[in-house]
Amino acid sequence: MVLASILVVGSIWVAVAKFDLNGRHAALVTPTPSPAATPTREFTPASTVGPLFFLDAAFYKKRGWNVYQSRVYDKAISDYTEAIRLNPNYANAYYNRGVAYGDERDYDKATSDYTQAIRLDPNYANAFNYDKAINDYSEYIKLRPNDPEGYNNRALAYDDKGDYDKAISDYTEAIRMNPNYANAFNNRGVACSNKKDYDKAISDYSEYIKLRPNDLEGYNNRGVAYGNKRDYDEAISDFSEYIKLSPNEGDGYYWRGISYRRLGKNVEAQADFNKAKELCYTGPQ
Repeated sequence: MVLASILVVGSIWVAVAKFDLNGRHAALVTPTPSPAATPTREFTPASTVGPLFFLDAAFYKKRGWNVYQSRVYDKAISDYTEAIRLNPNYANAYYNRGVAYGDERDYDKATSDYTQAIRLDPNYANAFNYDKAINDYSEYIKLRPNDPEGYNNRALAYDDKGDYDKAISDYTEAIRMNPNYANAFNNRGVACSNKKDYDKAISDYSEYIKLRPNDLEGYNNRGVAYGNKRDYDEAISDFSEYIKLSPNEGDGYYWRGISYRRLGKNVEAQADFNKAKELCYTGPQ
């Protein structure tokens, strides 16, 4: 299960959970998978576009991408591995497998795959270059001006770079094009939270929850925003919903415990901390 990440900076809780166009949780410095060579709703670096000579490898790569979107990372890794077996020079498959390993927190294997991807195709070295990403997505928008995913993805790069106003502008444009674009609402909420505009963030997270009422990240992010506003009762309510949806994940208990403690409800707080510890979660590392 992919969970939203929270950083604690002083007394401020900072939600850093964001999604790319396929709804994948993407941390501030985590690359997103690069899609198939002939995508329908996905963006591919120009260097990876060209004739496909390894159709079998491409099949497994594409299936791995589809499985990845369902967050079944071990099966995605298996498909990417098969694609690499069939085409040992398949940089895109190495890169995507690295992303999946990263989501599995197997960072050594992730780093190894990123390194191999860059060796095979130096363009993958630009994975963390936000200016390059912004330029690429701007070109994509020129080619597909009515595709909201281009604006959402460029906004993610602006957001990661710290240019929150431009990020919000792009998220807003994506929402204008598709008023049911749940990911853009969540992402705009994160950008507003980064600006400490928690009321607007809460409004966006609430829209996200309306569109995806069974998704953890909306409750997590809204709970964090309420916590930053010191509205701990509302934060507790959201973390409780989070726990209902995922009772075997410790971070929901931990952050609800923090909220209880801020209200002086130490008995309830300690019970939540004990449960979080039982589930092997002791707070952000």
